Amino acid sequence: MASHYLYLSSNPIRFTPVNQHTNVFFDDANGEVLTLDKKGGEEDDSALVIVKSLYGKNEVQFKLGHGSKIKSIKFSPNRHILSVLRSPKMVTFINCRNFNFEDIDYSQTCKSQRAEITSFYWTSNTEIILITNQSVEYYQVNPDRNSLKLLKLYSVSINWVIFQPQFSTLVVSSSTSGTVLQPYMFQNGQVNKLPKFEVTKSIASEALQERDVIVTAVYGQIYILVLRSVPRSQNVTLSAPSLGSVAGDIVMYALYKDSPARIAAVLSVNIPGSFAAHVVDNLILVHHQNAKMSLLFDVFNSINDPEQIPTIFPILAPLPIETTHITLLGTEPVRGVKEGATFACQHYAPSWVTFQPNIVIDAKLGCIWQIHIKLNVLEKMITDKNQLLDILLLRKKGKEPIINLCKQALTPGEQNTLQVISAIFDQVNVAYREAVNNNESKQNPLKGIFDKSCQKRVKIDQSELYSKVFVLFLDNTKNKKTSRNFLISVLIDYIRSLNICRLPVQYCICELLINLIVENKSFYQLHQLLQYRVLTDSKPLACLVLSLEKVYPPAFQLAMDMLKRMSSCNEEVIETLLSKKLLIAALQYIESIGRGNTVSARKYLELAQNSGDKKLLFTVLNYFETRNMRLRGTPEFATEEYCDKFVQQVKQLYQQPQT
Repeated sequence: MASHYLYLSSNPIRFTPVNQHTNVFFDDANGEVLTLDKKGGEEDDSALVIVKSLYGKNEVQFKLGHGSKIKSIKFSPNRHILSVLRSPKMVTFINCRNFNFEDIDYSQTCKSQRAEITSFYWTSNTEIILITNQSVEYYQVNPDRNSLKLLKLYSVSINWVIFQPQFSTLVVSSSTSGTVLQPYMFQNGQVNKLPKFEVTKSIASEALQERDVIVTAVYGQIYILVLRSVPRSQNVTLSAPSLGSVAGDIVMYALYKDSPARIAAVLSVNIPGSFAAHVVDNLILVHHQNAKMSLLFDVFNSINDPEQIPTIFPILAPLPIETTHITLLGTEPVRGVKEGATFACQHYAPSWVTFQPNIVIDAKLGCIWQIHIKLNVLEKMITDKNQLLDILLLRKKGKEPIINLCKQALTPGEQNTLQVISAIFDQVNVAYREAVNNNESKQNPLKGIFDKSCQKRVKIDQSELYSKVFVLFLDNTKNKKTSRNFLISVLIDYIRSLNICRLPVQYCICELLINLIVENKSFYQLHQLLQYRVLTDSKPLACLVLSLEKVYPPAFQLAMDMLKRMSSCNEEVIETLLSKKLLIAALQYIESIGRGNTVSARKYLELAQNSGDKKLLFTVLNYFETRNMRLRGTPEFATEEYCDKFVQQVKQLYQQPQT
């Protein structure tokens, strides 16, 4: 049994750890770490700035003056403007293209002389929020004119703020206790000031701290997660005497556009002490520093009604993050480890700082990781197949584990019952149907509950199950007859599920099933499947059924019925009838589809002549003469039809003897 379901990325971003000469800033909106190295001495106050990106942007270096005074530094999202906070009274801006900085900078002071700027956040390439201890100021930056324009100003006493970059959402804490929260949403020069609300107080008397609040997005909805201390439940998550009688849980507040935020759910952590949380692929991870454990929550199927407050428990038991090894670069000594040696990092270390959605920074080691979930481990840990599928179908990389789950369900020795396999097929096909119908762009982040019609689901195509599950199962089994019988039952149930979900059965599935049935000589079963149209009509399928005529003669008529049901296969029906020398049947079909007036008389007369059947020739000729009479008022053929020889031949064959 695996002992970890979380791991840190194997190639962390490395930077010089914080020391007396080096400051480090992390811009979570852009996913960039900016290291300021101030080794120039007293005469040179410039700093070498090294910018490294988590998301594949090029690493860059440049020098910046007054390095010792820099309190914060960030680029605009497109890296065309550098913003620097050196003074609590103003932010400086420097235009740059390809990191060629202009000589002239420009700045913006806060509006109140008594206010001090504490932080700032870019909401777009040309819009920025300045946060002071007294206000929220929203500006538009014009790099061509080296100026800023105030778009909106909100005067409010601020304890602390949290910015969520995905939806440009700012949450401001005010009041003495810090429990009054005011959310704002910024977009395209507009501000949506949402109703303020007060979070539930902890049993502790301290004010609500920034470290106890997380603003994040889960399944497209914006939530504020608040750590709350509560009396410890008897049904504890971790059992240890040192944990005391007070535990913690996490309250999820859903934001609404026109009404105050309300509690949407409570995550039952039931462990006292400090937490950190991440949202990875819409799963909520809760890390407990003292216990050195992490918990995993999925809230998708629990938050359905804004009037109810469900208590949600972890999917699995708490487990530590998988051990991470890095190479010591020598920038920061580690006791007992030589430079260049590989060593195991201390997880849940005091030097850890976390950012949304899945960032872990160790300021002491100079590493930035992204935390990930091992979906293949969840397969082994979650025994309930339906619960496991519910989780995997909503994960970005859920396809491979789902296919593995389907393979395991069929594997001899580990086979599930047909009832379980049937439920798996239904979940997979329902998700496929929903994925085809869904429109993810219509998601409203302030709805409060999950819009399940907008969620992106894993699509498992029939061709993938065919090649990676069904065919592989046949290739890897020794008892072919037993395997055939089992797989026939599985395929029929899979087709049942496809039909219920109104998904057309692809030819590869039909072909595999028919071939297995023919090998078993179960022709009555084949006849039923085709007669009652369990298999989706297609030209390749009709051709396959036609090829079975020698071993099962009724297959010809079954194939013809299928072709006739498809309006695009009229030519195939006609040519098949002609290949069987069924000229009269072909002409009857031509009449039934309304093409009797346009068909070539010569072609059919030649076929009748070549058959050597004079009665057939007479009947075909009579058909076309009747057509001529209907169309032109005379039984004679037009000269360009070249049919006179057939008329003469029939006259000779049926010439009355003279008396």
